[in-house]
Amino acid sequence: MALLQCGACRQRFRTRNFQPDHPYACSKCGGALVVLEPDPPTATTIPPDAQEAARDSARHLGRFTLVHNLGRGAVGTVHQAWDTRLGRWVAIKIIHTGAADPEDLERFRQEASVVASLDHPNIAPIYDVLDAGGRLAIVMKFIDGKTLDAKYLADPAKPAPIDQVVRAVRDAAFGVGYAHGRGFVHRDLKPANLMVGSDSRLYVLDFGMAKVLTRPDGLTDLGRRLGTPAFMSPEQAMGLARDVDARSDVFSLGSTLWMLLTGHPPFQGRSGIEVVRAILRDPTPSVRAARADVPEDIEVVLRCAMEKERDGRYPTAVELAGALNECLLAIETAAENKARGEPIGIPGIPNTVLMVEDEPGVVQLVRQALSKDGLEIVHFADGAAALARAEEMKPGVVLLDVNLPGASGWEILEKLRSLVSYDQIPILMVTGMSGEENVVRGFQLGADDYIVKPFSVAVLRARVRRQLGRRAAGA
Repeated sequence: MALLQCGACRQRFRTRNFQPDHPYACSKCGGALVVLEPDPPTATTIPPDAQEAARDSARHLGRFTLVHNLGRGAVGTVHQAWDTRLGRWVAIKIIHTGAADPEDLERFRQEASVVASLDHPNIAPIYDVLDAGGRLAIVMKFIDGKTLDAKYLADPAKPAPIDQVVRAVRDAAFGVGYAHGRGFVHRDLKPANLMVGSDSRLYVLDFGMAKVLTRPDGLTDLGRRLGTPAFMSPEQAMGLARDVDARSDVFSLGSTLWMLLTGHPPFQGRSGIEVVRAILRDPTPSVRAARADVPEDIEVVLRCAMEKERDGRYPTAVELAGALNECLLAIETAAENKARGEPIGIPGIPNTVLMVEDEPGVVQLVRQALSKDGLEIVHFADGAAALARAEEMKPGVVLLDVNLPGASGWEILEKLRSLVSYDQIPILMVTGMSGEENVVRGFQLGADDYIVKPFSVAVLRARVRRQLGRRAAGA
């Protein structure tokens, strides 16, 4: 429980099952609620495994209790930990750097605080940096889910669904591209650093870790290259730290998708050195030669993303995300045409569609298309009017334009995502505003999809069906 207060009307509320990461909105005026008194967790709210671990003094790290060891790698050991002050799970990575002097620790804190400024729904955020007995410990959001290698590569005999892995890497590219626009490079993108959470959202893990670990002299405290050989770009493989930029991440994302599609990395060897040699010397292999059912347009995208020369690649991950989105669109359209006679409604999910759109022609097109599927369109042409009625509705899906009278689509999107009742309702932006900045902003504010006008009915139906299906799967 916690005591909350509205920043606008000053109304106070006490809530049960308080979630620190969840935005709360005032039921009176819709203003954002801020925490006045975060009630300390009681014995009944602390998970039993956290209570058990707390009995061992060796598991105490400041206010955190190390509960489960989630894995150990070359960079550090990751623990699932309980935050005793805020009453929530976190992930803590204790870095294998040896003892850090006060100057190094302060630099680590400064670098991590800058990385923590990245605010994107597809990037797992950093909360804090700690001194763990003279070692660096980074506190991150705990994501309950599966990494892409665990989800798609655990069974070599079972090929990963093409649409699922393309979507996963596209979403990762949106998050990485957002960071590229702010001057950050990941440097270690691979299936193990991409996770699908229990909310079905793709999260990029360890973002900025390489930046945090890099000393001012360009070296790392690990005394080696940062990155995983199988997914390194040629410039990383050669150790050319000053040449590593957004295009290096693009190469790693391409290698990641290549492996997810085929079950093995594009460049192989009996050792890390042999893999590096293959990256530097061998041409990028054809993904269709390894898996014939991969569409040709994905082959074209991967060929561009994995060009050996940096100038031949997509300049940032945003352009890669856009190219993958076109591939995904073609896949969904083909599937839609094949299953044209199937209704898109999902049993158990409301059949109402909240549509906020001021173009009568678009409204008529959508109404005609979706009414054949038994979906009821509840339409508002004015943004403010839609907001006034939205809280009392619980539609199956929302279709939202951006340029609207009364209130913009961005305002509506942000407001809806602050309402608990809209937490699991898919919101699709349907707008004429194209361009990477708008697409990135839409996903950043919580949109589940972004459709640019003009669009085909087949595409719209495919996207709505997909979101309704994902909502049903997560119910």
